Amino acid sequence: MIHLPFDIIAYWVTFLRDDPGTLITCASLNRLWHQACRPHIFQRIVVDVRKHTTDPLVKLESFLDSDRSIGPLVQELRLRFLISDRERGNSYESWICDVPRLLLTRLPYVHSLEIIGLGLPNDDFPPTFYEELQQLVYIKRLSLVYCCTLYDVLNGFVSNLPNLTELHIHGQWLATRLSGQDDFDLDRIPLPRNIPKLKTFYYHNDDASGPSTLAFLEWIRPIKTLKSVGIHIDRDIALKDVAQFFRERGDSLEQVEIRFLDRSDYWEWDEAHPEGNARQKVIQDHFDLKALKSLQTLHIHTVDHVSGAPFLAQVAKTRPQRIVITDTAWDLDACVKTAEPLELDNILSSPTFEYLHEILFIYRGITQKKDTVLELFPKLHSQDKIRFLWAKADAVGTPDSALEPSPYADDYPPPGFVLLTLAFFALLCLAFP
Repeated sequence: MIHLPFDIIAYWVTFLRDDPGTLITCASLNRLWHQACRPHIFQRIVVDVRKHTTDPLVKLESFLDSDRSIGPLVQELRLRFLISDRERGNSYESWICDVPRLLLTRLPYVHSLEIIGLGLPNDDFPPTFYEELQQLVYIKRLSLVYCCTLYDVLNGFVSNLPNLTELHIHGQWLATRLSGQDDFDLDRIPLPRNIPKLKTFYYHNDDASGPSTLAFLEWIRPIKTLKSVGIHIDRDIALKDVAQFFRERGDSLEQVEIRFLDRSDYWEWDEAHPEGNARQKVIQDHFDLKALKSLQTLHIHTVDHVSGAPFLAQVAKTRPQRIVITDTAWDLDACVKTAEPLELDNILSSPTFEYLHEILFIYRGITQKKDTVLELFPKLHSQDKIRFLWAKADAVGTPDSALEPSPYADDYPPPGFVLLTLAFFALLCLAFP
């Protein structure tokens, strides 16, 4: 990737083929880029906003207006507002609300849209935002991080997207504008309609308000096309409902992501806390994963002290090809401390780990657990089946989807490389005037 850092906004553009991406920085480089590489090879644009600015979409609109042949060929748009609370202005929400208009007028054939609104309030977007989203009939993949609530989704704004195959929602249960209203009845949830192609639905809730896990399960139960599902478990009583859903759909689910609410008072256990031990028993007795007979990938997000031997024993009942474990919580020390040695040996000798193709541990800046992992899985280590990924924690928080291996690296190349790149483009301009 040619990476030319420019102030606040960066435009990545990836070729239709599997070639490395190229970065467009500002309008002054538009002519240079057009002459050197031709605009018809655009496929993906990513815009990062990391500091306060007047309007991050103006430069993008100007770039697209400079050559009207670019927009109709762009297939993927990612907008990442990585703004801390103290830096953001009151107008950021309105900028995100302008995104549907931007797509309708300049990027009409985008089939993958991702909006990450870190540092923004995710619950006060006007109804017009969702009404305009419904007009994007070509959308196949939609990811809304901190700019949507499950309430809005359940009330049907995605139901008019007939080509939607993948939906990711990361936010809260209810919007602030609805707080204090108790008129939401689970029996009146609008069932999904007109989304016959939906195969993936991941949902992550940031708080414990509302019956979010139950509402989510009730909403996705009629969707028979689902192959991948991400379930957020907001409290231990929801484990039974999730286990029942797995028994109903276990033959068809190929990828499952399980997230636990990041609240230690809900999940923490200790010998001195009988209530915590009771939750450990809930996991042991009711969180049964063996019904997932078609499972290929299992992704676990947990919180500290919830991942002892009983939880690991449930994972051992599955037969996935790949397991991904995201830290804060896969408390490997607790696995060792809460398990009898013989019990742990029996668990780790399960065929699940013997036939596993890969187990990936994702850590946010935590390195000291690597030795513990290798001690727990010595056979997998000897067969090079264990991988580790350390991701930098963002100051305002990073959604776990952003922690996956990605072509968009955060590390900038050395200045010398940048100068050589500019020289190369200059030579191309001279060669093709």
